[in-house]
Amino acid sequence: MTYQQFLSEISTYRKFGIRLGLGNIRRLMDVLGSPQKNLKIIHVAGTNGKGSVSNFLMTILSAYGFKTGLFTSPHLCSVRERFIINGNPVSREKISDVYRLVKKACEKIGKNRDFSPTYFEVMTAMAMVYFASEKADYVVLETGLGGRLDATNIFPDVLCIITTIAKDHTEHLGDSITGIAYEKAAIIKRGSKVVVGNVPPAALKVIERTCKKLKVSHKGWGRDYKADLKGSALKGSTFDFKAGDLKIKNLELKKAIGANQVENASVAIMGIKEILPLEEKYIRSVKRAFWPGRFEILRRKNSTIVIDCAHNPQGMMTFRQNLTLFGKKTKFALIFGVLKDKDYRKMIKEIPFERFNSVTAVVPPVPDRALNAGILAGVLRKESGCVPVKEGESLEEAIKYYLSRKTNIAVAGSLFLAGETRKILKLCPGI
Repeated sequence: MTYQQFLSEISTYRKFGIRLGLGNIRRLMDVLGSPQKNLKIIHVAGTNGKGSVSNFLMTILSAYGFKTGLFTSPHLCSVRERFIINGNPVSREKISDVYRLVKKACEKIGKNRDFSPTYFEVMTAMAMVYFASEKADYVVLETGLGGRLDATNIFPDVLCIITTIAKDHTEHLGDSITGIAYEKAAIIKRGSKVVVGNVPPAALKVIERTCKKLKVSHKGWGRDYKADLKGSALKGSTFDFKAGDLKIKNLELKKAIGANQVENASVAIMGIKEILPLEEKYIRSVKRAFWPGRFEILRRKNSTIVIDCAHNPQGMMTFRQNLTLFGKKTKFALIFGVLKDKDYRKMIKEIPFERFNSVTAVVPPVPDRALNAGILAGVLRKESGCVPVKEGESLEEAIKYYLSRKTNIAVAGSLFLAGETRKILKLCPGI
């Protein structure tokens, strides 16, 4: 099977949409021979920050010398980004071969029953097959949606991490912080180590009840570990990590921008401390960790471009906070696009319109889920004050327009919008 054939076939699974449940993935893994049985899995859930925490974990484990797999979603540019080992995405040939094996398993199950796995279920099965075939020492597994009924939640793990809890995907996870916390806490399993990030008190109580029920302890933000931020700027951040009597001073982040990334790095470090002896020289590898599309700053001739994946109210709050790193005098044009199943009205209330001289509403490249640009522009105008808002013909046209006028650009509102921006700016070679 060629890579292009794989891309064509895998896209057909999207028609089954989001369908939570564990039956399909269990059947798939059984037919595939349970390739996950010899893998050490670190399971990461959370509303925001789970991709960044997962990437920090991979970076540190790789520095220790471990062959470390990383499975995340969605991808920004290429499906190959979902399957990474020590920073390197899977090859075109290998991903095609792995898919062929999973496809055969799907066909075998389908002979005896109706079997329609979702895109994410197939991806999850492929991840286990790939990392097992490469004999990965550790696999960092990011949940797709929620946790309890997520396809990643059938695998035993050595460490569970819950990063943040906020409202998102409420149509699937419920509209309360405690309900969402219950769904995400369900990744915790008896015998696992557990690390919890900076979550609301109500969410923490739910997680603590789960831990108590399963007779596992957890390490909590602020109680068992924390980060003391010493400085945060566009060139990076400096912080001290503390956990009990342990203190690692002057840790640096150079490619992950913002105070939120200091929290994410600290969650990852605490996770490492739970499973390995902490060695400072390896922990300092966080300095080089980079996760595209997370307040990513680019220079294009006379313009500065910020690409951010903020796609819910909490994410937009972080985006707003990180923009202050530029200082009050730096203005941007905002290119904004959202999915219609997001709480975009609350997202818009977090936009710091005083930082923008214009706003363009665009449509993310997800036709069945994207909010119409005209509708979005109308909502933006109600909140923008004197800042002009227009409906853009396309993301690419909006970027070209502002670059031609030497204007600084900020792109936010959707992971898919961030990915498309990176493609337009030719930041996705060999996809």
